[in-house]
Amino acid sequence: MTPFLTICILGFTGKNPSRKTILNQGLKTHDAEIISCEMPKKDFFSYIHLIFKFIKLKKKIDLIFIHFPGYQVAILARCFTWKPIILDAFTSVYLSGVEDRKNARKYSFRGLYYYLLDYLSCKACNLILLDTHAQIDYFSSQFMIPKHKLKCIYLSTLPHIFYPIKKKNHIIPHTLVQFHGSYIPLHGIDVILRSAFLLKDENIFFVLIGRGQTFPEMLKLYSDLKLSNTFLLPRKIKIEAIHACLLQSDISLGIFGNSLKSEIVIPNKVYEALATQKPIISSDTQAMRELFVDRKHMLFCKKGDPQDLAEKILLLHKNADLRKYISDQGYQFFQKKLIPQKVLMPLQKYITDHSK
Repeated sequence: MTPFLTICILGFTGKNPSRKTILNQGLKTHDAEIISCEMPKKDFFSYIHLIFKFIKLKKKIDLIFIHFPGYQVAILARCFTWKPIILDAFTSVYLSGVEDRKNARKYSFRGLYYYLLDYLSCKACNLILLDTHAQIDYFSSQFMIPKHKLKCIYLSTLPHIFYPIKKKNHIIPHTLVQFHGSYIPLHGIDVILRSAFLLKDENIFFVLIGRGQTFPEMLKLYSDLKLSNTFLLPRKIKIEAIHACLLQSDISLGIFGNSLKSEIVIPNKVYEALATQKPIISSDTQAMRELFVDRKHMLFCKKGDPQDLAEKILLLHKNADLRKYISDQGYQFFQKKLIPQKVLMPLQKYITDHSK
């Protein structure tokens, strides 16, 4: 059967393999031929190779799909074709680099570069995918992008990797609280460590997996607080190992940073815990309230507040019924609304309409 259209996946292998795999599944559900035009590494010569490879293919392509982080690729692609381009922007490089991680000042050369990457890549594309409606509002106001060009595709998980395992009902001697992440300001690791200090006399233990930008600072705080109830595993682990760690935990933690980015994103770790049927505690934000109900799908706490986080952890520690209710309701909601087949529907509709 002759395909309705040919879709070119353009760019570099990139980050967030779960999201990339899920989005590719959405493209393959159509009567479309998928052509990969990707390079394994991102350097000057790879860009040159990518351009020549794309020029050879562009006559047979109907639509171009670019995965995160493909800002530069989107701008380059528009220089060589007027065919429709879909970019999974996922999040703003300016928001991450300037407003959250503080890698550049707002009016510095690098800050301007980050801003232009977001602005020009969005202008170059016909459709931009983001992971929350709160991010759509941000892109629309910050970069003057019409909302009809912005579409929300929530994150999800790979069902063969993240799934629950039924445990026998028994009284546990302690509560294990788990966090995994890359220690960026968005995560608010200091809030977690200070809440662990407040709970030092309870039968509650914390495991924090990962390392990144703020790790040296957080390691000092960990040492200063003398946290005997907290274990740091400063390593990057495979996605399958994250699932194994979640299965061993009793409570999973989301994000607690006080930046604008923390207000408008929902991180991977939340979806992973939902899919594994674990109760989650995370900051009460605009993005979280798009999908989740407090004390039903998860437990919300005040942003940047160690005392409130400690109180919410203690509440779940002491209330097994509430812990089970939240984990069950969160998992059922995930299965109903957030499995890949559900979150991909807006993208699939766009491609279907384009193929007619």
